Amino acid sequence: MTTNSVSYNRTLFLEDNLPVLRGLDSDSVDLIATDPPFNKGVGAFEGTTKAGVDVEFSDVWTWDDVQDDWINEIKEEHSNLHMVIQATNQSAGNDMGAFICWLGVRVLEMHRVLKPTGSIYLHCDPTACHYIKAMMDAVFGRKQFRNEIVWKRATSKKIQARRFGSAHDIILSYSKSDSFVWNTVRLDYDPAYIAKAYRHDDGDGRGPYTVSDLTQSGWTSGESGMDWRGISMRERGKHWITPTGKGLGDWIVENVIPNFREIEGTLARLDALDEHGLIHWPKKRGGCRG
Repeated sequence: MTTNSVSYNRTLFLEDNLPVLRGLDSDSVDLIATDPPFNKGVGAFEGTTKAGVDVEFSDVWTWDDVQDDWINEIKEEHSNLHMVIQATNQSAGNDMGAFICWLGVRVLEMHRVLKPTGSIYLHCDPTACHYIKAMMDAVFGRKQFRNEIVWKRATSKKIQARRFGSAHDIILSYSKSDSFVWNTVRLDYDPAYIAKAYRHDDGDGRGPYTVSDLTQSGWTSGESGMDWRGISMRERGKHWITPTGKGLGDWIVENVIPNFREIEGTLARLDALDEHGLIHWPKKRGGCRG
């Protein structure tokens, strides 16, 4: 398929993912998002995919669903996973143990095909998420666990007599190594939030701005606790702070005061901020905000 002179290779396999995974090269996949069955104990799920394909599957698991070669491979080559399956079988029953074995042999292949810089996101729910977490630790390593993401998928409408309603699923996130790729997702601010928070504008061409406090609680006897512009920190029980860190500090250096971080002394930095119009003086006497 060609769109805007850019070629995309997209292949959809409608079959058991284990043979498909075993046909992929090792260290070849950047990202995996998987939504396996949940082991809900329901005999038949029916539905239609977005592509118009009718699907039906059982979400009931027994050891009849597990092949001997899977068990042998796990037992001989992946002892940590084998111990997790045994413990699950003992603590949660044969159905959960069989399910973790069925899923585990597939997760082993997912780990193999991921690049060292790759990550995986596995969707599950409270039915088996705790056992799946132990399985993922065994395959990927506990230190490669990155996040347990709680997805509030609905508002519980059914009133439960003796428990809280269920309204969320879990997404477990792991990386293959510490050198994983992370792309920060950024969205535009809501216009209503901008209108409310960035309501000040001095007309200096730098646009609307918000304000934050230049002080923190706790008076100190050092320079940050000294009076500045007639404002006493001792009386307020506070001390001065200036934005030298990342974020706002970076913006000040890049756009207004290039040597801001090299200015020695809290009061000198406050003077520099004020000289460049970066301190907002409220109408209330004795107040100042950055």
